[in-house]
Formats: sequence, C-alpha cells, structure tokens
Amino acid sequence: MGLFDPLGKEAHVKNTDTGSMSIAKILALLTPGQAWSVLAALAALVGGSFTLGQQVSNYRIEKLSDQLKTTVTTQHALEARRDFFTGYTRFLIARQLDYERLGFGDAEYSGASETAAQALADVIVPWYKPASAVPAEYEPGKSPVVTKGFKGNQDSHLKFSEGDSWPLPGVVKDFVTRAKR
Repeated sequence: MGLFDPLGKEAHVKNTDTGSMSIAKILALLTPGQAWSVLAALAALVGGSFTLGQQVSNYRIEKLSDQLKTTVTTQHALEARRDFFTGYTRFLIARQLDYERLGFGDAEYSGASETAAQALADVIVPWYKPASAVPAEYEPGKSPVVTKGFKGNQDSHLKFSEGDSWPLPGVVKDFVTRAKR
C-alpha cells in the first residue's frame, strides 16, 4: 500500500482493463524494478538497432568497394586491350599499304610501317617482362604478358589474362626488346 494508491498496485491492476489504459498509466503501475527492466530492454533494442545498422552499412561499403575495385581492374584490362588492338590494326594497315605500294619482294617495311611498329612497341613495352617473371597462370584483369619466342623473334606472342594470345611481328618485338635493354 502506497501513499497515492490505498488499494495497492496489484488490486488496482486486477480491477482495471489494461486495453483501455494509456501508456503513461501502464508505466505508472510498474514497480521500480519493472520500470528499470523496461528501460534496459528499450536501451538494448535501441543500441542493437544502431549496431545492426552500422554492420549493414559496413557490409554495403565493403561490397561497393569490392565492386569498384573489380570495375577499375576490368577497365584497365579493357584499356590495355583497346590500346593493343588499335596499335596492332594500325601496324597491319601500314604494312599492307607498304606491300601494295612497294610490292611484296621489294621491302618488307617502309617508314610508315616502321613508325606504326614503333608505336605498337611503345604500347607493349610496359608489359614486357623477363621470362622468369612471367606467371604460369594469368589473373583476370592483370596486364598482358609478352612471351618469349622459340625461333628468335618470329613466334613471340602477347598473352592477355583472359587466355587469348596474339602473335607479335618480329619488327615489333625487336623494338620492344631494344627499348627494354
């Protein structure tokens, strides 16, 4: 029995319909221990929701970061392919024009095709590594690798990480090896 509740809280709760009571009245009927329990439960719920929100946010940031890294890596690989194929196409066109202009037996390369070969070699030089540094397996998105030819410079290839391989004309490989010396 309290000063403000002569019948006692238990008697009052038994005689009162809690469905029609306000939250303030229900909280007023709680004992101090019950009130502290409710307060601790609410604090735990709020703290847990903030913790969960932070974890979800960190997960999303990590996932977006991984996607961005993959996108950037893929973009670099595509740029390398684009640069190679642009230079390779220019070289083949210049060589074909030389053949048509000079005739097949006169000269294999003229100034135009040598300039195109040098431009293609300039693209390839950063990818050239000694044979001992060439990995057995290419990782996706990594730089292409120039493989060593078995017949001098005649059968050298440029291998992309996706597995395709493109033959390098001897004059281009000569420019590449000269630039790396």
